[in-house]
Amino acid sequence: MLQWFVLLALIVLVAAGMAEAQKPKPETVITVHAKKYAFVPGQITIHVGQPVRLFFVSEDVPHAIAVDELAIDLPITKKPSSILITPQKVAELTGMCSRYCGAGHDEMRLTIHVVP
Repeated sequence: MLQWFVLLALIVLVAAGMAEAQKPKPETVITVHAKKYAFVPGQITIHVGQPVRLFFVSEDVPHAIAVDELAIDLPITKKPSSILITPQKVAELTGMCSRYCGAGHDEMRLTIHVVP
């Protein structure tokens, strides 16, 4: 009888551990402001496997952000827009303003550090 109790307890513990492992990770929220001719902050750090909700808002004219490796191509206006991403590998990425916004447009970049 004791053996059956121990076996049942072990099954319950393993099942509980599997359920805990399958819980979705809470998402990290980061807000990035776009203005002539910069993203603020200019660098962000996110983690592999961690869901991240990125909010973008313009402080002046319409902008856009493109980060090919994360499948981001998002317009940025004064009304916040967002995208949910979950990076899958360590990387050093560069997001660029993909909507012409004036003379300094080509220098408008966002560095994204994806760490373990």
